[in-house]
Amino acid sequence: MFTKNSDLLTAAANTIPIQGISVVMATCNGATYLRQQLDSILAQTLQPAEIIVYDDSSTDETLQILETYREQGLLQYFTNTVRLGVIGNFQRAAAAAKPNNYIAFADQDDIWLPDKLEKALHAMPANNLQPCLVYSNLLLIDAEGKQLPGTAWEVFGYHKYRHCLHTFLFANFVFGCTTLINSTMREFLMEMPYKGKLNHDAWLALTAFSLGNAIGITEPLIAYRKHASNVTFDNSQKKSMIARIGRNIRWLLGTNDPLKEYISMVTLFYNTYQKQLPPHVQRVLRRYLKLNGKPFIVKRIALEFFFAGKWQGRWR
Repeated sequence: MFTKNSDLLTAAANTIPIQGISVVMATCNGATYLRQQLDSILAQTLQPAEIIVYDDSSTDETLQILETYREQGLLQYFTNTVRLGVIGNFQRAAAAAKPNNYIAFADQDDIWLPDKLEKALHAMPANNLQPCLVYSNLLLIDAEGKQLPGTAWEVFGYHKYRHCLHTFLFANFVFGCTTLINSTMREFLMEMPYKGKLNHDAWLALTAFSLGNAIGITEPLIAYRKHASNVTFDNSQKKSMIARIGRNIRWLLGTNDPLKEYISMVTLFYNTYQKQLPPHVQRVLRRYLKLNGKPFIVKRIALEFFFAGKWQGRWR
C-alpha cells in the first residue's frame, strides 16, 4: 500500500508509539560523507533514541569521526577485525539495539530529510505482532550534494505500478536505506538464512509482503548520493542502442537472467516459512517458482500476468 504525505500529517503527535527508534548503520571507509549523514540524523524532527554503528575495518578517518559523535552522546560504535559485509554488520547493529525499539537503517553517505523518521513512524501500523516495514521514495544527489533530476522511483519506473507481492517478485523497489522496521521484523533479520547477492532489504521486503505489512511512502524522505563508489543506479541510466540489444540477447539466451537470484531467494524463503504463509501467498510463490529454469520469453509473459491490473493510470 502507499501512504501519501497528506495522510501522514493528519496523525497527531501523541499517537506515536512508546517504543523509540534505533538508527543502525554500517560503515566502511565512509569518511568523505559521514558527517553530513550523521548531522542529518541528529537534526530529525523526531529524535532517535540511539544510533548504533558497526564499522567494517575502515582505514580512513571514519573511526575518528565516529569517536567525535560518540562523545556528543546518542551514538555508539563497534569495530570489526574481520570484514562482515553489509548484511553481517546490520545484523550485529540491530542485535545491539534496545529490544523493543523500531529499527531505521541508514547508509553512510546519504542525507536524511528532516522529517524522515517522523513520517516513517506515523506510517507504521500499530500492530506490532506482525512483521512490518515502511519504505519511501528517494531524491537523487551527486557527489557534491546537488539534486539530480527525477526521484529513484521515477528513474527505475517504480511509480508506474502498484507495489505488492506480485510486482515485488520481479523488482525490488524497497531501498534498505529508507526502511523502518518493527521489533517483530527484527527477528526475521536476525535469523535470515539468505547469504546471496541480494541484500537484507530484499529479504525483509519479501517477509513484509508475505507475512505482514509493507507500507510505501511516495514522497522522498532521503537524498541518495550517487558517486564513484556507489553503483546502485548505474544500470538505470540510458544506454546505447547496441548495449540494450546486447542485454536483451543475453536475456533471451539465458546467460544473463535478471530473475535468477530472486528465484533463489524466494525458494529459500518459501522452504523456510512455508507452514506460516497464508494460502493465497503460497499460491503466488509456487506459481512464481515454476519460472525457475524457464527461458526469458516465458518469464516476460509471466511478468505481464503478475502485473495484470496493477499498472498505474496511463502506464498500462
